[in-house]
Amino acid sequence: MGITYASGESTSVGRIHRHRHRTDDVTDTVKATIDDSVVTAEGNIELNASSTGTVEALAIAGAVGVASSQSSQFSISGAGAGVKNTVTNTVEAGILNGSTVETTNGASVSLTARDHPRFTADAGGVALALATGSGSSSSVAAASACLLP
Repeated sequence: MGITYASGESTSVGRIHRHRHRTDDVTDTVKATIDDSVVTAEGNIELNASSTGTVEALAIAGAVGVASSQSSQFSISGAGAGVKNTVTNTVEAGILNGSTVETTNGASVSLTARDHPRFTADAGGVALALATGSGSSSSVAAASACLLP
């Protein structure tokens, strides 16, 4: 959060800009493998690899600007916030390096690899600007909010 204040009998100027950005990077590796082995089973053979990561992010920015004088004054304020989440996972299920996998009785061999990331991201910004005086006055207020998947 940022705050600016200016006061006087002639010209006063107040200006503030604030931005908040948050980045979350997640990298995981999940593997289910049969490696350089011989496997024989009377029933089904299942290899399952699963990743279910959760990323929660919050970014908030705020700004306040105030200007006061007896003649001309100018005040501007701005705020913004953003969130970026990146998940780079490796999820593998495999039969590797010359492995032999056999089932009997008509059973099956299955391999499953699933990646299920979940994101929750909230971002917001608020800005307030106030200018007062007996001469000419100018006031600008800006607010910004965004959500990035």
